[in-house]
Amino acid sequence: EWTVTVVDDLAPSMVLPADTIVSCDGDLSPMAPALADGCGVTSWVSSDSIVPGDCPGWYTILRTYTAQDDADNDTTAVQTIQVVDTLAPVFTYVPEAVILECSEPLVLDSAMAEDNCSGLLLTSTLDTLLSLGGNQFTLQVTWIATDLCDNTSTAVQDILILDQEAPTLLETPDDAVVTDGDPLPLDEWTDQFVYVDNCQDNEDLQLDFAIDTLDADVPCVVFVEVTWTLSDLANNETQYTQFVQLTDNNAPVWVEVSDSESLPCGETWELVDPVLEDQNEFEWSVAVDTIAGNCPAEDLLVVTYSAMDVCGNVSAPQVREVQFFDTLAPVLLSAPADLMLEASADVPACDPSLSDWEDNCSEIEVECVTDTLSFECPGTFVLERIFVATDACGNVSSATQLISVEDLQAPEWVSAPEDVLLSCDSVLDALLPDELTVTDNESNLEAIDVILANTFEEGDNCAWTLTSVYEATDGCGNMASTTYTIAWVDSTPPSLEAPLDDLLLVCLSEIPSCEEALVEGVDDCNDWNWYCDDAFVGGGCEGPDCTLIRTVHLLDACDNESVVEQTIVISEPPTVPELPGGISPNGDQINDLYMIANVGPNMGFPPCDWLTNTRLMVFDRWGSVVFESTDVTTPWDGTNLNGQPLPVGTYFVVFETQGATYKKTVDLRR
Repeated sequence: EWTVTVVDDLAPSMVLPADTIVSCDGDLSPMAPALADGCGVTSWVSSDSIVPGDCPGWYTILRTYTAQDDADNDTTAVQTIQVVDTLAPVFTYVPEAVILECSEPLVLDSAMAEDNCSGLLLTSTLDTLLSLGGNQFTLQVTWIATDLCDNTSTAVQDILILDQEAPTLLETPDDAVVTDGDPLPLDEWTDQFVYVDNCQDNEDLQLDFAIDTLDADVPCVVFVEVTWTLSDLANNETQYTQFVQLTDNNAPVWVEVSDSESLPCGETWELVDPVLEDQNEFEWSVAVDTIAGNCPAEDLLVVTYSAMDVCGNVSAPQVREVQFFDTLAPVLLSAPADLMLEASADVPACDPSLSDWEDNCSEIEVECVTDTLSFECPGTFVLERIFVATDACGNVSSATQLISVEDLQAPEWVSAPEDVLLSCDSVLDALLPDELTVTDNESNLEAIDVILANTFEEGDNCAWTLTSVYEATDGCGNMASTTYTIAWVDSTPPSLEAPLDDLLLVCLSEIPSCEEALVEGVDDCNDWNWYCDDAFVGGGCEGPDCTLIRTVHLLDACDNESVVEQTIVISEPPTVPELPGGISPNGDQINDLYMIANVGPNMGFPPCDWLTNTRLMVFDRWGSVVFESTDVTTPWDGTNLNGQPLPVGTYFVVFETQGATYKKTVDLRR
């Protein structure tokens, strides 16, 4: 017999719930651990230790679990639970948006909030969001709920403050009677208003007025309605109507009346209608009285204007004077010119009618007086002849004529030599003095001395002269001279030895330059050269047909010029683009390029220039564009838009130029 003692000294095993983070309003009750024991029944208990945090809703729970079996073996372990407060307070009540009159007191209703874990602080701010003018604005109340862990919630309430009540008129001006034409005493009536507004000071109120004229059946009376409008800054308005009677007590007003004036007697005075103003119809009249002056041309006109309106109001008369005066002496129209005479017998008589006068206002009397100013000899003296004109008012004018008598007449050439113009190779001598004939008004032929006074030559290879100067002197020392000139001149321009033939060309490029022109000429006396200039008829050559005028200038050393024209006609026959029907870009130099004929000088000419505004498009059989070009000078080489060779097949070519379209089916072969 033996005794077996069984001893349980092994503690149970225990697996705790995992460490966790739990919201402060979450379930914090212990959770059962997982237990295991090899011998008996186990049980467990737990206890909590609180580690405080920064705020009431934020702390740490150290939960100690103890497991024990029937033999009192136990196991202990600790679970860490972090409790957090991240939830903001929740508003349970927020006041609704309201609209208040600006005169009402502002009373705020408080919002309400609650928090899941701790106490809270409820604050508010009041802000003006938008001023609407005139004590009108939008307010916003912002409520802020903050718990003890600084979690925050906000809510807003909008409050609209409006001014919807018009100002109140307490006192107003009475209806009035005013003289028509006088200004309305608007400032005085404005000061009689007494008013008040529920929200604004009086200086912020605006008092305006509008004046309307009413129909009136009573003559000389006008009724006016003054509408006063009192408005606050919110455009709330109160109106008051004042009636005013305008009575016409004013005579017509003279706005413009001709001024008194003085006029020369020769001018015409014209009555100018006066300009008046009156609120009613009126009539005016004028009376003109004439008072004679000291002479026939100096009358005085007294002009009196009067006016009265339909209401019987009479204006003060306006008196104007127009004084005519004559201070202008007679005006000389014509008088004998000063005379230079060679004989006393030629002196005319002193005749007043030889002068012609005019006066602006009256008759004229003219007298003629002659005095001798100087005397040298019987044939040489000076006379002063005065023509005196006097009008009816005593205004005097005069004109003076001087008559000088002197023997200044030189001998006259009876047969003066005529100048001679010769060619450059001619020969001629000057005349001798005794070959010339002269005469004189006083001296005889024996007393006249004729000499060859001088000869001189001048000029160059183009023109040169030989001039002879002859002088003839009479017995009084009066001398006459004459010249005899023999001139040699080169005035003949160069000429062509052979004419320039006109040309007919196809293109502008064929026109020969001026330097290429064969010009052969001749000049009789001097060296010569030539140049040319070109000009198209019409200013330029824009079309297929044009004409060039080439002007050849032949110029000698004396600037004698002859001009010859040569006509060069450029006529380019019309052409039509010709689209080939095939292309074989295989490098054999035959049809490797798709070249359109008659579009430029690449295949001979015409045409002489490349066509402009062109577009070449190549389509495959499915209608897709495989090649496109706007440069007509570059032909298509059988590649696509990317430069890759196109497959053999049938393609469609569309060529556009200058508003025309040409189409062709093209076979591409290799």
